[in-house]
Amino acid sequence: MNNVDRLSGAARLLAGLAWFIPCLYSSAPAAAELMLYQGRTLFANQDTRVSSVLLHYAIQGNEWLDGVLLSYGQFDGVYRRSDNQWYSVGAYWQFWQQGQGYFEFEFAPTYLRHRFMAGHFVGSNWHFTSALSYNYRLESIPLTLALRYQHTSNGGVSHPNPGIDALGISARYRF
Repeated sequence: MNNVDRLSGAARLLAGLAWFIPCLYSSAPAAAELMLYQGRTLFANQDTRVSSVLLHYAIQGNEWLDGVLLSYGQFDGVYRRSDNQWYSVGAYWQFWQQGQGYFEFEFAPTYLRHRFMAGHFVGSNWHFTSALSYNYRLESIPLTLALRYQHTSNGGVSHPNPGIDALGISARYRF
């Protein structure tokens, strides 16, 4: 199975959940966005590509968070022990909205399929992913473009904890 097949399968799964998850959090209809992200790891780990599919659900009337997210992603590197897949469920908050632009912070407990990531032993399958992005919502079509910084680590829960940073771009489609 190649990367495109994995990502398209994950996108279908996440889209199928689009009708179920908002019912868990709110009786009001929620807006949903499907996001594709492509990036590269930074610093000592520049050999690895990062790609993911995320599904964002806006929650209306909730004062604690702006929405929930589901994601599937993968690290693809040039070394045998660089490849890995992850799955996460978390929350996001949007802030500093100016016109069509806004910042967004995400935090999600993350399960890694293997204990190696970007060529490093990472101590555990359980990690945390946090991301900060600047998003620009296009007016004429239901699309949002973003520059996204992402950090994945085990938060010091197990050793070693090298942490992996990535920078990339994303596109979201609102439905």
